[in-house]
Amino acid sequence: MRSVLIAMICIVIAVLAFSTLPLRSSGQDNTDERLAGLEARVSILETSLAGSETSLAEVGTVIPEENFYIAGQLSVTGDPSSLRFNEPGWECEGIGSFSDLKNGSAVTVTDGSGNLISTGRLENGTAIQPLQIVVCKWGFVVEVPRSDYYEIQVSNRGSLTYSFAELETIGWKIDLKIG
Repeated sequence: MRSVLIAMICIVIAVLAFSTLPLRSSGQDNTDERLAGLEARVSILETSLAGSETSLAEVGTVIPEENFYIAGQLSVTGDPSSLRFNEPGWECEGIGSFSDLKNGSAVTVTDGSGNLISTGRLENGTAIQPLQIVVCKWGFVVEVPRSDYYEIQVSNRGSLTYSFAELETIGWKIDLKIG
Protein backbone atom coordinates (compact mmCIF):
# COMPACT_ATOMS: atom_id res chain seq x y z
CA MET A 1 0.00 0.00 0.00
CA ARG A 2 2.78 2.38 0.92
CA SER A 3 4.66 1.77 -2.35
CA VAL A 4 1.47 2.44 -4.32
CA LEU A 5 1.02 5.75 -2.48
CA ILE A 6 4.62 6.72 -3.17
CA ALA A 7 4.26 5.86 -6.87
CA MET A 8 1.08 7.93 -7.09
CA ILE A 9 2.82 10.90 -5.43
CA CYS A 10 5.73 10.67 -7.87
CA ILE A 11 3.33 10.67 -10.81
CA VAL A 12 1.45 13.66 -9.43
CA ILE A 13 4.72 15.57 -8.93
CA ALA A 14 5.81 14.83 -12.50
CA VAL A 15 2.46 15.80 -13.99
CA LEU A 16 2.20 18.98 -11.94
CA ALA A 17 5.78 19.98 -12.53
CA PHE A 18 5.86 19.56 -16.27
CA SER A 19 2.40 19.69 -17.73
CA THR A 20 0.96 22.88 -16.28
CA LEU A 21 3.98 25.18 -16.26
CA PRO A 22 4.20 27.63 -19.14
CA LEU A 23 6.61 26.74 -21.90
CA ARG A 24 9.52 29.07 -22.51
CA SER A 25 9.33 31.13 -25.65
CA SER A 26 12.45 31.84 -27.58
CA GLY A 27 14.29 34.76 -26.10
CA GLN A 28 12.29 34.64 -22.85
CA ASP A 29 13.74 33.44 -19.55
CA ASN A 30 10.94 32.23 -17.28
CA THR A 31 13.07 30.07 -14.94
CA ASP A 32 11.94 31.99 -11.85
CA GLU A 33 8.28 31.61 -12.84
CA ARG A 34 8.67 27.85 -13.44
CA LEU A 35 10.50 27.41 -10.13
CA ALA A 36 7.85 29.35 -8.20
CA GLY A 37 5.12 27.21 -9.78
CA LEU A 38 6.94 24.00 -8.89
CA GLU A 39 7.52 25.16 -5.29
CA ALA A 40 3.82 25.92 -4.94
CA ARG A 41 2.89 22.44 -6.16
CA VAL A 42 5.37 20.78 -3.79
CA SER A 43 3.88 22.79 -0.93
CA ILE A 44 0.40 21.49 -1.86
CA LEU A 45 1.72 17.92 -1.86
CA GLU A 46 3.39 18.39 1.54
CA THR A 47 0.09 19.64 2.94
CA SER A 48 -1.81 16.67 1.50
CA LEU A 49 0.77 14.23 2.93
CA ALA A 50 0.48 15.70 6.44
CA GLY A 51 -2.10 13.07 7.46
CA SER A 52 -0.37 10.07 5.87
CA GLU A 53 2.45 7.85 7.10
CA THR A 54 4.62 8.82 4.12
CA SER A 55 6.63 12.03 4.14
CA LEU A 56 7.67 13.92 1.03
CA ALA A 57 11.28 13.25 1.99
CA GLU A 58 10.60 9.52 1.52
CA VAL A 59 9.26 10.00 -2.01
CA GLY A 60 11.99 9.05 -4.41
CA THR A 61 14.18 7.49 -1.73
CA VAL A 62 12.09 4.37 -1.13
CA ILE A 63 12.72 1.77 -3.80
CA PRO A 64 10.34 -1.15 -3.55
CA GLU A 65 12.23 -4.42 -3.63
CA GLU A 66 10.87 -7.07 -5.91
CA ASN A 67 11.28 -10.67 -4.79
CA PHE A 68 11.12 -13.81 -6.88
CA TYR A 69 10.37 -17.43 -6.02
CA ILE A 70 12.54 -20.31 -7.17
CA ALA A 71 10.57 -23.56 -7.17
CA GLY A 72 12.82 -26.58 -7.26
CA GLN A 73 12.72 -30.33 -7.31
CA LEU A 74 15.57 -32.57 -6.22
CA SER A 75 15.56 -36.10 -7.65
CA VAL A 76 17.94 -38.66 -6.17
CA THR A 77 18.40 -42.02 -7.85
CA GLY A 78 19.91 -44.89 -5.87
CA ASP A 79 19.29 -48.42 -4.68
CA PRO A 80 17.51 -49.62 -1.53
CA SER A 81 20.81 -49.41 0.40
CA SER A 82 20.98 -45.62 -0.17
CA LEU A 83 17.30 -44.57 -0.11
CA ARG A 84 14.77 -45.73 2.48
CA PHE A 85 11.03 -46.00 1.75
CA ASN A 86 8.07 -48.21 2.66
CA GLU A 87 5.78 -48.23 -0.37
CA PRO A 88 5.67 -46.45 -3.75
CA GLY A 89 4.43 -42.91 -3.22
CA TRP A 90 5.37 -42.97 0.45
CA GLU A 91 7.88 -40.76 2.20
CA CYS A 92 11.51 -41.60 1.57
CA GLU A 93 14.86 -40.43 2.85
CA GLY A 94 18.51 -40.89 2.07
CA ILE A 95 20.65 -43.33 4.05
CA GLY A 96 24.36 -44.12 3.86
CA SER A 97 26.05 -41.71 1.45
CA PHE A 98 22.70 -39.90 0.95
CA SER A 99 21.85 -39.60 4.68
CA ASP A 100 21.98 -35.80 4.47
CA LEU A 101 19.00 -35.79 2.08
CA LYS A 102 15.64 -35.92 3.84
CA ASN A 103 12.63 -33.76 4.64
CA GLY A 104 13.96 -30.59 6.27
CA SER A 105 17.44 -30.65 4.70
CA ALA A 106 18.76 -27.13 4.06
CA VAL A 107 18.54 -25.33 0.73
CA THR A 108 20.71 -22.20 0.55
CA VAL A 109 20.94 -19.50 -2.09
CA THR A 110 23.79 -17.03 -2.42
CA ASP A 111 24.19 -14.16 -4.86
CA GLY A 112 27.03 -13.71 -7.34
CA SER A 113 29.26 -12.29 -4.58
CA GLY A 114 28.69 -15.25 -2.26
CA ASN A 115 26.33 -13.42 0.11
CA LEU A 116 23.60 -15.61 1.61
CA ILE A 117 20.28 -14.25 0.28
CA SER A 118 17.80 -17.03 1.10
CA THR A 119 17.30 -20.34 2.83
CA GLY A 120 14.69 -23.05 2.50
CA ARG A 121 14.09 -26.72 3.27
CA LEU A 122 13.44 -29.90 1.31
CA GLU A 123 9.83 -31.01 1.65
CA ASN A 124 7.66 -34.02 0.82
CA GLY A 125 10.29 -36.61 -0.06
CA THR A 126 8.42 -39.26 -2.01
CA ALA A 127 9.53 -42.62 -3.46
CA ILE A 128 8.70 -42.65 -7.17
CA GLN A 129 10.13 -45.91 -8.53
CA PRO A 130 10.70 -48.45 -5.78
CA LEU A 131 12.13 -51.33 -7.82
CA GLN A 132 15.81 -52.30 -7.93
CA ILE A 133 16.43 -48.60 -8.49
CA VAL A 134 14.73 -46.08 -6.22
CA VAL A 135 14.03 -42.44 -7.09
CA CYS A 136 13.22 -40.04 -4.26
CA LYS A 137 11.91 -36.59 -5.11
CA TRP A 138 11.74 -33.55 -2.82
CA GLY A 139 10.37 -30.12 -3.54
CA PHE A 140 11.45 -26.72 -2.25
CA VAL A 141 10.61 -23.05 -2.74
CA VAL A 142 12.90 -20.16 -1.84
CA GLU A 143 12.13 -16.46 -2.01
CA VAL A 144 15.02 -14.41 -3.39
CA PRO A 145 15.68 -10.73 -4.13
CA ARG A 146 16.80 -9.64 -7.59
CA SER A 147 20.39 -10.61 -8.31
CA ASP A 148 22.43 -11.15 -11.47
CA TYR A 149 23.35 -14.68 -10.32
CA TYR A 150 21.98 -17.26 -7.89
CA GLU A 151 24.03 -20.14 -6.50
CA ILE A 152 21.78 -22.90 -5.13
CA GLN A 153 23.00 -25.62 -2.79
CA VAL A 154 21.13 -28.50 -1.15
CA SER A 155 22.58 -29.78 2.14
CA ASN A 156 26.35 -30.19 1.80
CA ARG A 157 26.18 -31.11 -1.88
CA GLY A 158 27.77 -28.99 -4.58
CA SER A 159 26.01 -25.92 -5.86
CA LEU A 160 24.62 -24.90 -9.23
CA THR A 161 24.65 -21.34 -10.53
CA TYR A 162 21.85 -19.75 -12.55
CA SER A 163 21.69 -16.26 -14.00
CA PHE A 164 18.62 -14.08 -13.54
CA ALA A 165 17.99 -14.35 -17.29
CA GLU A 166 18.18 -18.19 -17.19
CA LEU A 167 15.66 -18.38 -14.35
CA GLU A 168 13.34 -15.97 -16.18
CA THR A 169 13.55 -18.18 -19.29
CA ILE A 170 12.71 -21.40 -17.41
CA GLY A 171 9.92 -19.82 -15.36
CA TRP A 172 11.86 -19.85 -12.06
CA LYS A 173 11.58 -23.67 -11.88
CA ILE A 174 14.65 -25.85 -11.53
CA ASP A 175 15.15 -29.60 -11.56
CA LEU A 176 18.22 -30.88 -9.68
CA LYS A 177 19.41 -34.45 -9.99
CA ILE A 178 21.82 -36.64 -8.00
CA GLY A 179 22.73 -40.18 -9.01
